[in-house]
Amino acid sequence: MNYLKLKEIEVEGNPFDVYVSDYRGEFVVVARGAKPSDHGAIVASEMVFDKLLPVMKRKSKEAKTRVEVPFCRMDHGVLRMGVARGIHASKGTVLVTWSNGDKDELEKYSHDTFEIPPQDVIEKANELAKAVLAKREDLAATEKELERVLKPYAQRPDIYARGADRTATIKERVAAAIAGTIAAEEKPPA
Repeated sequence: MNYLKLKEIEVEGNPFDVYVSDYRGEFVVVARGAKPSDHGAIVASEMVFDKLLPVMKRKSKEAKTRVEVPFCRMDHGVLRMGVARGIHASKGTVLVTWSNGDKDELEKYSHDTFEIPPQDVIEKANELAKAVLAKREDLAATEKELERVLKPYAQRPDIYARGADRTATIKERVAAAIAGTIAAEEKPPA
């Protein structure tokens, strides 16, 4: 899609460029010097030019607004505490500061996050999460052992995939049994 630069605007002291799309006539706003074709560059878009200024004023206020939403998230068997501080303007990810000071971005903020529970619940959750991780490791080791034990008896799914292995597959064995049964039934009595 091609864009034609229409004009330069300033919203709350921030410079922006306004482009119009040659495809649908949509007006798009990008930071001064950016191109609409750059990934994540479009700040706002509207089909009607007069609607752009109110949208840009709201977005400017959103960018200046600071929030702190405390939450926790289960991460590798440990309940991590963090504070969501905002939403990334172009990527839409949630900006997070963890309790240890690390900064991060979360792709989603719904299924795997929780309100911060009391300390006794945190300790119980960490204990249960460690038990789950230990059981998963045991399960993986058991599955690997099972695979090792059954490997000599594995049947190949098709004749072309088995290479030099000429052991009959289950399908071939069933086909041979059917053919043998039919041949025995068709054999004339002696």
